[in-house]
Amino acid sequence: MNLEQLKKLIGSRIQLAPRVIHLDALGRELPSRDVIWILSDVSDKEVRIDEATELGLRTTFGRDIVHHFDTNRSKSIPGGMQSAGRPGR
Repeated sequence: MNLEQLKKLIGSRIQLAPRVIHLDALGRELPSRDVIWILSDVSDKEVRIDEATELGLRTTFGRDIVHHFDTNRSKSIPGGMQSAGRPGR
């Protein structure tokens, strides 16, 4: 993944592949669902994403986790945030 290209996508909505696993209060896995994230920051060492809807989650991971990137124009919002597709392995 080109780090400079990834930096240009800050503010884009993204979907992760594979999907994030959510757990309940007892640590049991909840049913899988597609969560929309916002690419918040990209540095030389890490990438930060924020959950875009109701959960208010934030996570940071090493930039080497991002294997590739595909655009998803059908999820773009004219005049607003753009959908960035599914980065992942």
